[in-house]
Amino acid sequence: MTQSDIIFSFITIVYGLMLLELVSRLHFLLRKRNVVKWHFLPILSSWYVFIIVLRNWWYLSLTEKLVDYSLLEFLFTGHTLIVLYLVTTSVLPDKIDDKGIDLKKFYFNNHRYFWGVFSLSLFMILSKNVFEHINSDKFTMFGIIVTLFLLGISIILTINKKYWVHVIGLSLFVINTILELFF
Repeated sequence: MTQSDIIFSFITIVYGLMLLELVSRLHFLLRKRNVVKWHFLPILSSWYVFIIVLRNWWYLSLTEKLVDYSLLEFLFTGHTLIVLYLVTTSVLPDKIDDKGIDLKKFYFNNHRYFWGVFSLSLFMILSKNVFEHINSDKFTMFGIIVTLFLLGISIILTINKKYWVHVIGLSLFVINTILELFF
């Protein structure tokens, strides 16, 4: 097994664990559906995180960079994966008491942590992309500007508790992802 195979396997396992967390928490909510007061914000957020994990996993299969990974790059990637794992574990509740759960209340009680960790993951990904591509042909200012814009939105969602701000902010993230998938 080559170093590239080991790194790829490690990253793949972590992405698989992220998907397992998301699906397990959704399954848990569906099993307890009679005591769950549903709301679209945490469900849409979890779908968005699901798409992000799948997209990142897909892009991993397209990269050739794993061959020349330095220890520093591997450590940075490991830290980024941990932060993204924290995002996936914070988007949906992991327990429901006998009284049930209101997903809208859960979302707004949890929004600072979820969007704060999400902001950190965006910042880490942005930093890595800038350092990797600053001197290469792949460097595009447009990608940096879009990521900075999304980082700004995620910071606003971390700080702000207004319902309409979260609806618009999350909608912008979803629209960006849909446009990215098709264009």
